[in-house]
This record gives sequence, structure tokens and C-alpha cells, in this order.
Amino acid sequence: MQFQGEAYLRAEHTVGGIVLASASAPHVSDALDHRAVEAAALTAMPGVGVQDVVWLNRYDAYYYNRAGALSLPVLRVRYADAVATWLYLDPRRGAIVRKEERLSRLNRWLYHGFHSLDFPFLYYRRPLWDTVVIVLSVGGILLSVTSLGAAYRRLRRHVRI
Repeated sequence: MQFQGEAYLRAEHTVGGIVLASASAPHVSDALDHRAVEAAALTAMPGVGVQDVVWLNRYDAYYYNRAGALSLPVLRVRYADAVATWLYLDPRRGAIVRKEERLSRLNRWLYHGFHSLDFPFLYYRRPLWDTVVIVLSVGGILLSVTSLGAAYRRLRRHVRI
């Protein structure tokens, strides 16, 4: 792989471990230098101010995976541009792994949040999530049954006339 103009050899172990070796120096590690990743993040969007730079050791509300398969730590950089861009950079891959903007964050809550009940306070507490889904499903069934009853009574009235 190539990062900031430098070539690296990236090898993956069968158990999930990663080894990065620089082609120009005899240095082997499991991730790129954090300062180099931060420098790359600052140049990723030239001419745009940076609100904050944070290394995440836990998933946040936008960079997450229920199975825990996404790499950590990851660098989150929030930019001060018109669309409020957030970039997530993975030092093990040397790449931007996620990009969020104001509308994609809104979509995350309005669509994924309500469609899949994908809220952090629910999806990390699985029995609670199951209970909420069951209660809402039963509510939907009851609502359907009551509307079918009203429709049946209305149709029965019109058939008599």
C-alpha cells in the first residue's frame, strides 16, 4: 500500500493481526504512526478549517459495528466546511474508512435509527432492543386489526344499501 507517498508492505495474519513494514526504513508495526495519520487528515481537505481531531478507542454513533468488526483505534476529524464533514481514518489501513456529512448524519438517525431501531442506547442492550421490537410489532398488529374491523363495518353498511 502507499501512504503519503511512501510504500508499505501490509500483511495480514490468519487470526486478524496486521503487520506494516515501510519500504524505505526497517520499521515494522501494526499501524501507521499517529502523527502521520493526523498530518494526512489535515491535508485531506485543503483550505478547510478543522474543528477537532480525536482518536476514538470506542465506537461512536456514526462509526460502529454491532459485531465489533471495524478497526479501532480510528482518527475522527471534524471539519468546518459548509456540509460539516467528518472523516474517519484507519491507521492500520492508511485510508479514510468513513465519511459523514450533515445530511448523512441526519439520514443515520431518521432512516436507520427509526427503520432498524439503530440507536446506540438500544443496539448495545440486546434484550432491551428485542423487547422494544416486540412491543412495537404487537402495536402494529393491533393497529392493523382495529382498522380492518372498522373497514369491515363500513363495507357491511354499504353492501346493505
